[in-house]
Amino acid sequence: MTIRFLTDGIWQRIRTLNKKRGKRFVAVPYLGSGATERLHLRAGDLLVIDVSEGTIKSGQTDPREVIRYISHGVEVHSVQNLHAKVFIFGQTAIVGSTNISSSSESQLVEAGIESTSRSIVESCVSFIKSLRGNFTGLEYAKRMRRFFKPRKFARRAKKNIHRSQKIVTQTDIWAVPLVLENWEAEDYVQEAQAKQKAKRKLRNPRIFEIDDFCWTGKGFLENLRFGHRVLMCTEWDNGQTMVTPPGRIVAIHRYSVSGRSRGIVCLEINKKFRRKNSKIVMARIGNVAKPLKKLKQPKRISDRALVYALGQLWS
Repeated sequence: MTIRFLTDGIWQRIRTLNKKRGKRFVAVPYLGSGATERLHLRAGDLLVIDVSEGTIKSGQTDPREVIRYISHGVEVHSVQNLHAKVFIFGQTAIVGSTNISSSSESQLVEAGIESTSRSIVESCVSFIKSLRGNFTGLEYAKRMRRFFKPRKFARRAKKNIHRSQKIVTQTDIWAVPLVLENWEAEDYVQEAQAKQKAKRKLRNPRIFEIDDFCWTGKGFLENLRFGHRVLMCTEWDNGQTMVTPPGRIVAIHRYSVSGRSRGIVCLEINKKFRRKNSKIVMARIGNVAKPLKKLKQPKRISDRALVYALGQLWS
């Protein structure tokens, strides 16, 4: 009996198991274009998916692939609120996050558990069999073709990217250079108002707290939006630069002092995370941290490797 965790190589493992003998039982919500080439099912295999009109209209299930499976003798049933992803190949089960789609194989970060435990495999088979009832026939699948609209935002994965090289996708981070200095009286008044707004937006006050900074000038403030992430890099009086963990913007309070535009930017930050010296940050991240060196102006960091590395520092 084996039980192991799969992530980057999960689709490679599915393809390998798919070549072996034995009946296949599969329950997944969505069946993307090219599914029959991605997962070969034979006569007598059982497939449970979501073949509802809404799912087909949204492009998540391609009825043409359903037709191909049915034509090959696969028994297909539809469950509209299905969310489970369970694959049975003979005496092996994989339970995880994968749909049968190009994005699942080439773009998304997936994970699953593979097991050859007899009791687990039998439980998975019983679960899939219990979902039968809404049989999907060939004529129904053909009628659904007129509702299908391919997903417009789907993109073909670059051919030179191997499946094992998929990168965790996270939102960009604004790296902002700051200095400690005395504010004007009006700045403190405006900060109090900004924090009142921000505290109402906190997802969980027991876990998160508000940190903020003041910025003078329009350019940078006009680029910021609610939900953007910000990395505050603050130069202290002793010459050290301290880096605050990435925080998400929950409020931007704009005002002016002596005719100059200013703004208080409030961030939601996890209470358990602490600032780190910039030298430590650079040392731990390595060469990928070059965009943070000698930071003079706010910089939007979109390099996936650097964004992910910064997140891992405070994970």
